[in-house]
Amino acid sequence: MYDDLAIALRDEETGSEKGLLNRVKSLVANDIVLRTHNEPDKSGAMKIGEISYTRKRDDAFFQFLWQAVSTGMKDVVGY
Repeated sequence: MYDDLAIALRDEETGSEKGLLNRVKSLVANDIVLRTHNEPDKSGAMKIGEISYTRKRDDAFFQFLWQAVSTGMKDVVGY
């Protein structure tokens, strides 16, 4: 369960979030693409993400863990 999920895109070279393009992309992602909360509705229902990832032979443990969990997160937040 989460509330107030937001992303801030950063410039790869400077690490800054302040560029106009970064702000526009972040705004679009947060307001249009992402599901910013996943709290239960009045009936108690909430979206559940499905984790679906098959480990590749050369995946390190944390790489596998991140890839598996991120499939479920992508399903819930909508990207």
